[in-house]
Amino acid sequence: MGRIKRSIIVNAPIEETYRFWIDFEQYPTFVSHLEHLRHKGDPNVLHWEMRGPEGEMLEWDVELNAVKHQNHVISWHTIRDASVPHSGAITLEPAGEKAGQTQLHVVIDYTLPGEVTAACERYLEESLTETLEQAKAKLEKQHQKAKAGKK
Repeated sequence: MGRIKRSIIVNAPIEETYRFWIDFEQYPTFVSHLEHLRHKGDPNVLHWEMRGPEGEMLEWDVELNAVKHQNHVISWHTIRDASVPHSGAITLEPAGEKAGQTQLHVVIDYTLPGEVTAACERYLEESLTETLEQAKAKLEKQHQKAKAGKK
């Protein structure tokens, strides 16, 4: 079993950052290998289809454990036959002393099928880092646009 931990500071308030992360339909715009993401009947179950390191299609369903937990936590775990069984959480907290910033922590525990290679683990780590950077850029752009619209 592996674990990935990443943190990033976003220049947007915690409530706005939380709303951004629970808007699952927009994930394909910042998760580069994500092909499809959709609700599966139950609003707490999402079906993911993503390209893996060799271009193979990986699929899984996740059940959301904690959503709308005081705008601070989103957690999930895979259900049924996941290509990559995993669980994780996104935790949000105010960042430092500067108002309007959010510290975002992500922890994902996973089990890779078959023989785990360092290259596969590196791929997962790099994908998460890339996703967080792209999400940060998108969220900060949206935040600046909203701020400019309020002036």
